[in-house]
Amino acid sequence: MAARAGLLGAVIVYQADHRVLMYPPCGAKRDALGAMGLQFVSGTWTLLDAGELAVRIDLMGKPMDMRTSLQWQEGQLVLRELSSGSVDKFGRYDGPLPPAC
Repeated sequence: MAARAGLLGAVIVYQADHRVLMYPPCGAKRDALGAMGLQFVSGTWTLLDAGELAVRIDLMGKPMDMRTSLQWQEGQLVLRELSSGSVDKFGRYDGPLPPAC
């Protein structure tokens, strides 16, 4: 499943083999990643008890862990980060990868 945050947001691909690929939005974040020779950041995902999604991203050898609550609302994937409470809404993405700017 591929999802996109907002109109110009990041595209996140959750694969059946529990890999996740995150393509940054156009602009400075994408340019910074490109300067490192990368088009996307990869990691792994797993579902935990109580509807939590755990994602571990590895960026140049530095792991980053995120845990979010997972809900569907009106056809959108809604993730609430458990540590900060921030909310991201994702719509389905069916375009090319990496996404065009």
